[in-house]
This record gives sequence, C-alpha cells and structure tokens, in this order.
Amino acid sequence: MKDGFYDTHGWLEARINLAFADATISSDPTSPNYPSLMIDNIETARQWMAEIAKDTSPSTLIEFVTDDDELIQEAFDWLNANDPPSTMRTFNLAYPHTNLLYVVVRIRKKEAATLFKMFFSERVIAT
Repeated sequence: MKDGFYDTHGWLEARINLAFADATISSDPTSPNYPSLMIDNIETARQWMAEIAKDTSPSTLIEFVTDDDELIQEAFDWLNANDPPSTMRTFNLAYPHTNLLYVVVRIRKKEAATLFKMFFSERVIAT
C-alpha cells in the first residue's frame, strides 16, 4: 500500500497518471485479455481526470494491489459509511493466470484517510 496527501489539481492528476502507468507497465502484454483490460484502464483514467477537473479539493490517495474481491467490497462499504465523498476505482493488471486489480482510493478528509489505513491494515493482517 502506498499513500500520499495531494493538495493541488496538478498533483492529483500526476498521481493518477502514475497509477495508470504502474498498472500498464506491470501488466503482461502477452496475456490474452491485455488489449481489453488496457482499454478499460484508459476509461478509468478518464473518469479520474473528469472527477479531478470538477473537484480539486485536497485529498489523500491510497493505492494497493489485490485479487480479493471481498476486500474491495469491504473497502467500498467502509468508505460509503465513513466518508461518502470518497471515491474508489480500479485499474486492471493483465496476467495470463490471475486477475489482479490496482485499486486507487481518493479520500477527502484527513481523519478518514487515517482511519481507512487502520481499517485496511487490520483487514489485511486478519486474513
């Protein structure tokens, strides 16, 4: 997991572009589903850019990679209950034998970001 607090439009865009690049570069281009997953990733990046263009409020971005759909749902539920303006989107990592997701979470309130990191750490350690 990596995280950072970004307080300008430029920083938010740069971080999302780097997440997109990480997911793209980390993927295996020989994977049969590589082209379609990369098209999905482009759409995810566009959605992030549209959101950032509308709302440049300072935010913490938390990024992690997982194949645990249950963890993603629990994280989504936690965000809805504790910081509704937060957003979470996933970039695909293409590999022939596994489905990994590069998850990016945008949290507006610093306190919520701290609590989310605690939730995430406890949840990952528990498994």
